[in-house]
Amino acid sequence: MRVRRTEALDGTIRGTRTGFAFFRPDEGGEDIFVPAEALAGALHGDRVRVRVTRGDLRDFRPSADVEEILARGGGEGGYTGNLERIGKAWFVRPDSPLLPERLRLRLGTVAGVAGAKIRFRIETRPGTEQTPVALAADLLGEGDDARHDLVNIAGEASLDLRFPEAAEKEALASAAGPDPEAARREDFRDDFVLTIDPPDAKDFDDAVAIAPLAGGGWRLWVHIADVTSFVAEGGPLDREASRRGTSVYFPGVAIPMLPEGLSSVAASLGPGIDRRVLSVRIDFDARGAGSGVHVSRGWIRSQARLHYAQAQAILDGKLDGKDDPEASSPEIVAALREMARLAGILRDRRFAQGGFEFNVAEAEMTLGPDGVPREIHRRASLESHRLIEEFMIAANRAIGTWALEREVPFLYRVHAEPDAESVARFLGDALALVPGTSPAALSDFPRLRRWLEALPDSPLGRTVQRLFLRALRKAIYAPVDTGHFGLGLRGYCHFTSPIRRYPDLFVHRRVKELLDGRPPTVSWEDAEREASCSSRAEVNAQEAEREMVRLKTARFMERRLGAEFAGHITGMIPAGLFVELDTMPVEGFVPRESLPPGFRLADERPAFLHDRSREEFRPGDPVRVIVARVDLRARRVEFALVRVAGPRGRGRRDRSGRGEDRRAADGDAGDEVARGAGDERAGKRPDTRKRPRSGTTPARGPGGRSRSSRAKDGRLKSASRPPRRSGGGGSARKTAGPKRSSSGKRGTKRR
Repeated sequence: MRVRRTEALDGTIRGTRTGFAFFRPDEGGEDIFVPAEALAGALHGDRVRVRVTRGDLRDFRPSADVEEILARGGGEGGYTGNLERIGKAWFVRPDSPLLPERLRLRLGTVAGVAGAKIRFRIETRPGTEQTPVALAADLLGEGDDARHDLVNIAGEASLDLRFPEAAEKEALASAAGPDPEAARREDFRDDFVLTIDPPDAKDFDDAVAIAPLAGGGWRLWVHIADVTSFVAEGGPLDREASRRGTSVYFPGVAIPMLPEGLSSVAASLGPGIDRRVLSVRIDFDARGAGSGVHVSRGWIRSQARLHYAQAQAILDGKLDGKDDPEASSPEIVAALREMARLAGILRDRRFAQGGFEFNVAEAEMTLGPDGVPREIHRRASLESHRLIEEFMIAANRAIGTWALEREVPFLYRVHAEPDAESVARFLGDALALVPGTSPAALSDFPRLRRWLEALPDSPLGRTVQRLFLRALRKAIYAPVDTGHFGLGLRGYCHFTSPIRRYPDLFVHRRVKELLDGRPPTVSWEDAEREASCSSRAEVNAQEAEREMVRLKTARFMERRLGAEFAGHITGMIPAGLFVELDTMPVEGFVPRESLPPGFRLADERPAFLHDRSREEFRPGDPVRVIVARVDLRARRVEFALVRVAGPRGRGRRDRSGRGEDRRAADGDAGDEVARGAGDERAGKRPDTRKRPRSGTTPARGPGGRSRSSRAKDGRLKSASRPPRRSGGGGSARKTAGPKRSSSGKRGTKRR
């Protein structure tokens, strides 16, 4: 029984692959479930007004009914799809799996060519109850051309590929104009300053310099591109940057937050050019304790542009001076060695204060001219990555603490401690997956951190690391600092990436107001609103990046149908197993229907058990698989088991003769889990909360709030029994953080 209805809310529909949807409120907060029958013609990406309904005492979660479609989705470019003709009628089959499989199409002036790729917009059919109809915009080319993937994903995420004319004009004028703050800048152009970035980077946000102090310790300078000197607050360019919120990075291409003339040229800290910066100088003693923070406007002239592999080769003493004399100059070698010493001390100190290290390699792709990956490999984690990471964290923390002391409207990067239910599930999984682990080793977060750090770099170790990542909450922006659990820090903000992140631009403006002694031009309410908008934009960008990786991975594996690979099990759900290949970061799904009869997911531990034999599958187990099926529209790869062999392989049979009899899964099993909604196959309402992977009751305190993950004595509380579901396919609202770091540097982890 429904008990009450709330006020109307405006927001955006986020579709799923199985019919129902989620409503993402403009004002922020958790997504709200929308049953398929309550969509009223609304589709993924649409801006809508809904009425939220609270549930009954048995199911207190809210749901939403769409009352009005305010605007159709697809962004400036619209969606993409393939033309189909049925009789005399034309239809489009959208590329996005979040849209209906087929839509009635009005061709307009576009030539009808069956199988061709088109861009289209969605409109509401006149005289109907919000019935959608597609209107062809233009013909793109052949239907299977992977070079159209950018337009496809951009439309799905409502990302605009072009800037409004007013924003472009302002960017051109500001890039060519004089510096309005030149008289207030310190001159760092004679200092030895360098940048370290990915080899394909175009926008250089940050540069660093270091000098040993006479009494021991170091003086560190972190120079950040002064983007606010080019972007007037409240102008057309600023409004567009705020709306975008962040740059979005795909394999081989990016959708920038700012026009390229600024992001890659005028504001970028390229080598040998005078550039405007906002600088942070921090003195560290020999133990890594910081003091004497100084913030100022400045000028720099970068002396060296290194990429991570170059810097690592220098640190390892492997760079040949004959091959690269500039990169191996004595000044660069000396600076990098001092930086590495300081970064190592800062890193150890941060871990001692409660920070966590997450060793989950990210996928890196090299695309061919046809838009299909030529190779996919795991991104290497180098000391040079960690060096820059630590310096950006230090600068972010210095600025955040500096602003916190002055109590002004600001944006902090906050990360709450995981809730009790998620921690209990993880502890149950960890104890079951790593036999011999003492519960005392996982009894509090410091011990848990040390235990995770000691895990071997093996399939099982990586699986456990991923499980812990999925237990964590999402880091967000907030006007009030509540601490950053993952980093083990208080007073942390994002300051170091203003070219690609709007919160950093917001922070730079507040820093300048403090430097000039001016009163804030924004209120706490403005900061709260910007925090909400930026957090939503970040989530949208992450989802788009993940979808592009899934699509490109599916294209890559489509050319390897029938090939056999070694892999390991990364997770399991009642519908089947997830397997990641050993030679590349490609995960596929093994449907339960393709397993021999009699296998089921165990209740008491994370394992697929056979009802009669002693056979079992567990996360981390080595397997061999063949690529059985690839669905490009669903962006899904399906594997079939060939055989299993490994430390837990007692009683297992060789399955190499069963490949021809395997049945494909009924389509959405893997994706249901990836969206955190596995119950719709049974006609149940999906649980949009952080779902228990067992039958245990969620730990809740008064008022339905999650209890702390710690008991009164500070110890972590584990589940009463190991959880039922384990490993892959966690909720899409949990993030593994592609291509950005805690500091915002691309090429490392995002926090």
